[in-house]
Amino acid sequence: MLLDALQTVVAAAHAAGGRLVVVDAVHERALSFYERYGFIRIGRTLRLYLKVTRIESSLKAAGLTSCLLSGAVADHRPPVRRPRYIVVPLSPVGLPAGPA
Repeated sequence: MLLDALQTVVAAAHAAGGRLVVVDAVHERALSFYERYGFIRIGRTLRLYLKVTRIESSLKAAGLTSCLLSGAVADHRPPVRRPRYIVVPLSPVGLPAGPA
């Protein structure tokens, strides 16, 4: 599910702009889950981020470039003004939500 979400984020970033994926982990176990996939913790919070360029590089290195060739990327639209970030709610599979 995380891979699918990150592929969608990269496609959305190409279509509408975006530079970071920001997630709010629901608890420490979820925080560890995201850190295993390269997300960087912001201070002592449960908030993490990952650059879209790093996600794209990782997908290309894994041979998953076909997902990047649809929509705005394929039709070569002129670049759009990119927002600072796109917020996509993600939840790790198999981790129960704990107390906040």
